[in-house]
Amino acid sequence: MSVSTQDVLLMQLQSSGITVADSGDILKNGGARDARDKFDRPTVKSNSLILHSVTGNQITLVSNFGDKDYLKEHLNAQFDGETKRWVIGINYFKKAIRLFKHVTVKASVRATKEQQLAKIEQQAADEAAERARLVWDGVLPQDMQAKHVVLYAYQNAGVNFLLKYKTTVLGFAVGLGKTPTAIAAANVLLDQKEVSRVLIIAPNSVKFQWASEIAKFSGRTAVVLDNSTPVRLKKAFEAAQIADYVILHYEMLRSAKYKTQITALAVNAVVIADEAHKVKNYKAQQTQAFQTLTNDRKYMWLLTATPFPNAQPQETYTMLSHVHPIGSWLDFGRKYVVFERGYRGARVPVRLRNHKSLRNEMQDTVILRQHNSPDVQISLPSTRYVTQELSMSAEQCKIYDAMASDLMHKLDAMDSTTYRQNAANVLAQMKRLEQIANDVDLLEDEATVDMDRLSVKEEWAVNVISDHLEDAENRGIVVFAESKLVLRKINKALINQGLDASQIGTISGEVAPEKRTKIVSDFGTGAIRVVLSTSAGEEGINLQTGGHTMIHMDQPWVPKSITQREGRILRSGQPSEFTLFYSPLMAGTVEFYKRSKIMFKVGEIEKLLGQGAAGSVAENINETGAAWTLDELKDMLRR
Repeated sequence: MSVSTQDVLLMQLQSSGITVADSGDILKNGGARDARDKFDRPTVKSNSLILHSVTGNQITLVSNFGDKDYLKEHLNAQFDGETKRWVIGINYFKKAIRLFKHVTVKASVRATKEQQLAKIEQQAADEAAERARLVWDGVLPQDMQAKHVVLYAYQNAGVNFLLKYKTTVLGFAVGLGKTPTAIAAANVLLDQKEVSRVLIIAPNSVKFQWASEIAKFSGRTAVVLDNSTPVRLKKAFEAAQIADYVILHYEMLRSAKYKTQITALAVNAVVIADEAHKVKNYKAQQTQAFQTLTNDRKYMWLLTATPFPNAQPQETYTMLSHVHPIGSWLDFGRKYVVFERGYRGARVPVRLRNHKSLRNEMQDTVILRQHNSPDVQISLPSTRYVTQELSMSAEQCKIYDAMASDLMHKLDAMDSTTYRQNAANVLAQMKRLEQIANDVDLLEDEATVDMDRLSVKEEWAVNVISDHLEDAENRGIVVFAESKLVLRKINKALINQGLDASQIGTISGEVAPEKRTKIVSDFGTGAIRVVLSTSAGEEGINLQTGGHTMIHMDQPWVPKSITQREGRILRSGQPSEFTLFYSPLMAGTVEFYKRSKIMFKVGEIEKLLGQGAAGSVAENINETGAAWTLDELKDMLRR
C-alpha cells in the first residue's frame, strides 16, 4: 500500500483536530488565535503558535511572550535578535504541534517538511534494496530503520533479539513501543523473503489500530479479518492471500469454521501475538487453539507488557512453553515450583522458587525493558497518587456488617483444609462485600435501580470530575471501573450537572472497535472531556494526548490491570509534566486488604523479572502483604 508524503505528514501529526486551509496552511483546532501585544503589535494568544518560515534547519515562530519559558524548556527554542522571533530546530516540528492547542503551519513550512519526508521514503526504499542483497545472519544492521520511524536504541535491541532467537517474548513495559519494534523486525523478514507474510493475533478492540500502525511504520499492505459480517470476512480472506500483514482477533482461534483458512495463512509466516497474556491459561480453548496454530513455527513473537501477570507457576510455565522447549510441567515443577498439600492431599502449586536459575533459562527467550532500564532514554512524566479514604453510608454499613457476620460464622466453622475446599465460595462472598462497599445497587437488578441515587464513592467521583473540568486549563479525565452500572450512574450525574453528553465517551466490551477509535481520537482533540471505561479499555488505547488524570473506582485483583490502566496516560507522548491517579477506598472494607494481596503478587513478579517489572502498580500500592490465610480473612472481617 503506497502512502504519500503528504499523508505521512498528516499521520505524523497524530491529531484529528488537523485541517488544511485553502491557502495550504495546516491548522490545528482552527489555527493560532490572533492577539495584540502591549505595544499594539500583532501577535498570538497564549497556547497558540504559528510555524511561520524555514531557514536552513530552523523554523521561525510567532508566539505569545508569556510562552517563552515553555518554548525554551520543551522545544529548546532560541531567540533571534535580528528578527525578534523565537526559532526552533526543524526536528521539533511535530512536538511543537503536539504541545500547543492552537497551531498554524504556514504552507512554506509544510512544503519543506514534505520534501524531507520524500527523502526519507527514498532512503527507506534504498535501504530495503540493500537488505535484499545481504545474506541475513539474524542481526539487523545498526543503520537500518523501519520506514517513517526511527527506533530508540533499546527498540533496536528488541529487533535484534526477535530476529536472532526467532521464538521469543517481547516484554516491553506499557508505552515503550512493542508495536513499532515488532513491525520493524517483521519488515526485515519480509524484505529478506524469510517469511511469506506476518500473521498478527490481537484483541478485537485493537485490530484496526494495528492496521493503522502498520501503514504508519511500514507502508505495507495490511488486511484485517473482520468477521462482523460474512461478506466482509469472505473479502478479507481473499485479500489476505496476497497481503504482507494479516490481522485477526483471538476469538477467531476458538471457531472451528475458520481453522483451515487461518492455518493456511500461518504457513511460512511469522506469528505475532499481541497482548499475549491472553494465552496464559493452559486449560482455555483459546490457548489450546493458539498452541496448535503455532506449533513448530520458525518465527513466533509474543508481545506483552506483563509476560507473567500473576506470577502463578502454571501460567508462567504455559507462557514460556509457547516459545521455549522448557520440558514437561513435572520437570518444571521439580525445579521451580513450591507445592502445598490441598484437598484430599493433592499437590497445589503456590509460588515460584529458584528465581535466579529460571531467569538464566529465560535469557534467550524473553527480552524485558522497563522505564527504569539503563538503555531506555524515554522521559516520562512524574506520577502522583492520591488515596482517598471514604466512609460507607449507614445503609451500606448495615448490609455490609450483616453479610460479614454471616461469612465470619462460616469461617469459624472451617479449618485450613475445609477453607481450601470452599475457597471459591468464600471469595465470591468477599466479592459481594466489595460490591456493597462500592454501591449496594450492584446487588440488585439494574432495571429496578434508581440511577439518580449515587453511592458515597460515586458522589465523590462526580465531584472530583466536575471540579477538574471547571478549570479550563485542565485536559480530560479517565475513569476506570469494573462495573458498567457504576459508570452509567456517573455518566448520568455528569449530564445532570450540565456536561454535554457528547463530551463523555464510554468504552466497554459492547463498543465496536471503530467507535473506540473515534472516542480515543475525540478525547485527544478535547471534543470528549471524560472517558468512562471498564476493563475493556485497559489495552490497546492511548489516551495520553487527551488527559493526565485518572480515577480507579475499584481495585482489580491482578497487578497487570492496574499497570495497564495507568499505562493509557502514563506513556511516551504525554505532554504534561506529571500524571495524577486517584484511588478512593472505603475504610475498613475488603478493598484495603486487596491492596496487600496485590502487593504480594507484585513481589513475586519482581523476584522473577526484576525490580520495576510489575509496572506502576508497585508505586500505586505501597503496602506490604502476603497470601491470605484463614486467620487473615477473619481479621479482615472484624471491622
